[in-house]
Amino acid sequence: MPVVRRKVTDKPQYQGVAALLSLEQQAWETANAEALGFCIVNETHNLIEYRQSVLFEAHGAERICAVSGLPVLQRDAPFMQWILRLSRLLYKENHRQAKPLTIDDVPEDMASGWKEWLPRHVIWVPLNAGRKRLGGMLLVRDQAWAQAETTLLNHLRHVYAHAWFAHLVKESGWSWRRIQEQWVGNRWRFWGTIALLLFALFAPIRQSVLAPAEVRPLEAQVVRSPLAGIVDKVHVEPNQPVHAGDVLLTLDDDEIRTQLQVANKETAMLEANYQQLVQRSFNDVRSKESLVTLRAKAMQKREDVEFLKKQMDKLEIRAPRDGLALFTDSDDLIGRPVRIGERLLVIAEPTKAEIRMMLPVGNSLLFPEDADVSLFLNMEPTHSIDARLTYAAYQAQQDSGGVLAYEMRAEFLPGEVPPRIGLRGVAKIYGERVPMIYYLLRRPLAVARQTLGW
Repeated sequence: MPVVRRKVTDKPQYQGVAALLSLEQQAWETANAEALGFCIVNETHNLIEYRQSVLFEAHGAERICAVSGLPVLQRDAPFMQWILRLSRLLYKENHRQAKPLTIDDVPEDMASGWKEWLPRHVIWVPLNAGRKRLGGMLLVRDQAWAQAETTLLNHLRHVYAHAWFAHLVKESGWSWRRIQEQWVGNRWRFWGTIALLLFALFAPIRQSVLAPAEVRPLEAQVVRSPLAGIVDKVHVEPNQPVHAGDVLLTLDDDEIRTQLQVANKETAMLEANYQQLVQRSFNDVRSKESLVTLRAKAMQKREDVEFLKKQMDKLEIRAPRDGLALFTDSDDLIGRPVRIGERLLVIAEPTKAEIRMMLPVGNSLLFPEDADVSLFLNMEPTHSIDARLTYAAYQAQQDSGGVLAYEMRAEFLPGEVPPRIGLRGVAKIYGERVPMIYYLLRRPLAVARQTLGW
C-alpha cells in the first residue's frame, strides 16, 4: 500500500508550537521596551484568546505601561486607576506561577470595581527575570482558563521577562565613567555642551496644551415641546436644512382630539338647554333665575373648546428659524413621551460655529485673554484651523471618559470657514512664553507639591 504522508504543519499542536516560537522571536527582536510592551499585550492573543490584556511595570515607579487595543493611555481615567490598584495588590502577593483569579480572590472593597470593569475570569502572570521582579501581565476573559493555557503562559512569561529586562538594562546603559571619557576629557566639548545646555534651559518657549475638541453650533436655538405628550412623527432627517415655519415633529393628537369632541358635545347640549330654558322663562319666573347660571356654563365650555383648538394647533412643532435640524436619530424621538419644555432638537446656522474643548485638570495653564487656538480635525490632521479663546470655565466637570476637565470655547478667526458641525479633533491651546526649564519642570514640581505638601 502506498504511504500517505501528511504535512506536520496541518496538525493543530504544531500550529500552537509555531505561534509560541513566533512570539518568542518577536519578543527578542523588538526595538525597545515600549515596543515589547505593545507586543506582550497584543500579540499574545495569537497564542491564547482573551478579551483584554494589561501590562504592569514595577521596575522603578509602579505604573500601567500598556493596555491591549489602546495606543494612548489616560492614566487619570477611573479604570486605569482601579486596574493599577489591582495590579499592585497582585504584585505584592509575590506569585511565582501564573495564577487564575475570580472575584472571590480580591478584597470586598475591590469587588464592586471588578463587577464594573472586568469579566468573570482573570489570570495574573508574574514577569520575573531570575530574582528581579519586573511586574506582571493581567489577562481577562469570560471563559475559565484551561490547564494547558496556564502552562503556556508559565513558559512564555520567562521569555517576556528576560527580553524586558534586557531592554531595561540597554536603555539605562549610560554611566558616569562613559560620560567622563567622551565629554569631560575634551574641555572645549564639555564647556560648550554646558553653555549650550544653559542657553537651552533659559531660552523662552511658548507653552501649549492639547485638548479633545468638537465643532459645536453657535447661537443655536433649542426646539422644545410645547405640550406634554408622545412624539408621533418626525418630518425631517438629522442635519437636514429647514426653513422657518416648516413642520419638524408632530405630537400624538388622540387625547386632545377626544377631549375636544367631548367638549363640543357638552357645549351643544348646554346651548340646547339654554334655548329651552329661554322659552320656558316667559311663563316660569324660576326659569329666569337659572338662565344666568346656565349661560355662564355654556360660555365656559366654549372657552374650553377654543383652548383645546389652540392646543391642537400646537401639536405640529414648527421650525422657529432657518438652519440645520440637529438631532441624533428619528427613531430615538418617535414614540418617546415628552414633558412641557423638554428639549427635542436644535436649529443651528451652519455658517456659525465654535470650538468646544475639554482640557484635563492636569494639563491646565494660565491662559491670556484671546489666547491662540489651533484646531486639528481627525479627518484632516495635517491642516490646522486658527481660532481664538473666548471662554474658560472655572469649575471642572467630568467629560465623557470620566476625566475631570475644564470646558473651554473658542471662536474661528475672520476669514476662516467653519468646518461642519459635529466634527471632532484635537485643539492646541497656546499660553504665555516661559523659560524652557520652567516648561520642563512645571508638571514635576506640581506633583512634588501635591505629594510632599510644601
